[in-house]
Amino acid sequence: MNRGRAGIVAASAALALAVARDRPPEVGRLDAAASETVRLALARSGAAAAAARADALAARADAAAAAAERAGRDEAAAAARVAAARAALAAAHLRVDAANRALTAARAVLARAQAPTAALLAAVQALALRPAAAVLAQPGSIDDQARLRALLGTMLPLAAARAAAARTRAETLATAVAGAVRAMESLRAARATLEAERTVLARAAAAARGRADALTRGALGEEARALLLADEARDLSDRAQGRVRDRASADALARLAAPPPRPLAPGVVPPPAPPRVAYRLPPAPLAEGFRELSDAGVSARGLRFASSLGDPVRAPRAGLVRFASPFRSFGTVVILDHGGGWSSTLTGLSAAGVAPGDRVGGGVVLGEAGGPVGVELRHGGRIVNPAGLP
Repeated sequence: MNRGRAGIVAASAALALAVARDRPPEVGRLDAAASETVRLALARSGAAAAAARADALAARADAAAAAAERAGRDEAAAAARVAAARAALAAAHLRVDAANRALTAARAVLARAQAPTAALLAAVQALALRPAAAVLAQPGSIDDQARLRALLGTMLPLAAARAAAARTRAETLATAVAGAVRAMESLRAARATLEAERTVLARAAAAARGRADALTRGALGEEARALLLADEARDLSDRAQGRVRDRASADALARLAAPPPRPLAPGVVPPPAPPRVAYRLPPAPLAEGFRELSDAGVSARGLRFASSLGDPVRAPRAGLVRFASPFRSFGTVVILDHGGGWSSTLTGLSAAGVAPGDRVGGGVVLGEAGGPVGVELRHGGRIVNPAGLP
């Protein structure tokens, strides 16, 4: 609801300012109260909009911070899983090494178990290759040959059984080694996957923290802007209230009865009233009205006329030249003292034809225009609208 009200105030203020700018120069004049009202509405709407943006950015920053915290926890969990995978992989390496050592020992045992059998088989094969007559002619008794045959019949099956058991154990260990190698490869692949997941989560956490930091800075900036606009609105409101009090005091003073005139001495003739002399303004079209807001939001202190280069600039009323010289970006400036606390300041001249100390009459040429000419009228140091004078 507050955001909608702030939008309506901003839209109405912008519409009033656009209408004031699009009106003709002769008609489009905003008095001090109207211009301050527009500025006050703009300041209040800007403060409300900045506060709303600050709240929205703060909420988004909180959400981003929560997301960054979740991403950080996910990254920590992934790091723990990676550490566990590393430990499992190291254990798999140890199991493979132990299996390889056991396989090597089993092969050695198998070789030792197969050695007697191999020797016996070699001897039998050698005997088988010899002719029977040679065997019969070999020294020794028939009993010796029978004992040898009986010994071979007993030892060969035992050696064969031992060799078969050693072979079976070696095959079992080889299968275990192959399984351990496959498990190690699987663990290595799982570790690589976890490392990639951890990298992705770390990048996501860093991005979330960056977004949270940026949103937090934006919320702080909008909050500071809202405070500045609120201070400006408060100052404008105070000034508006002060003008209302001043206007009420002026109205009360105007309603007071004037004091009776002091009687003149006998024989003294009262002086004639001074004639009402018109205040001469440049004949060029009006380019900027009194208290009119510029595009930058600055209120004009006088009138500004669209004079052409070389147009004569005349004194609006008779007076004493107090200043006639170039001044900053205002071109040549001429200040006239009309007496009674009244003074006029003319800006935008290309050159001045008068000098300080000269007395000039109303309508006397003071110099030539260098472009748009500004006219400011003051009384007692306060700016007065010259368009209200006769």
